Amino acid sequence: MINRYSAERSINQLICVILGGNKTKASAHFAYSPLERIKFCQQLVGQEREQARKNKELALLSACDRQLSSLDSLSTLTQLLDEVEW
Repeated sequence: MINRYSAERSINQLICVILGGNKTKASAHFAYSPLERIKFCQQLVGQEREQARKNKELALLSACDRQLSSLDSLSTLTQLLDEVEW
């Protein structure tokens, strides 16, 4: 049976895979609040995306877009976790 803890742990693991080490470490203080962690990470990636846009780094811009899309998907799943009766 899936419980809330294992679902939140899965979300945190996916954040690590999507973002890599530095952003994961920067957001570690939100480990017990997945939705807040996702929002924080979206801000980090958004800032990185803006820098990439200014510097015309197309590969990084594309990577940031993929990360933001994945974080949006995780946000949807995390909101669903909040709606489930545990």
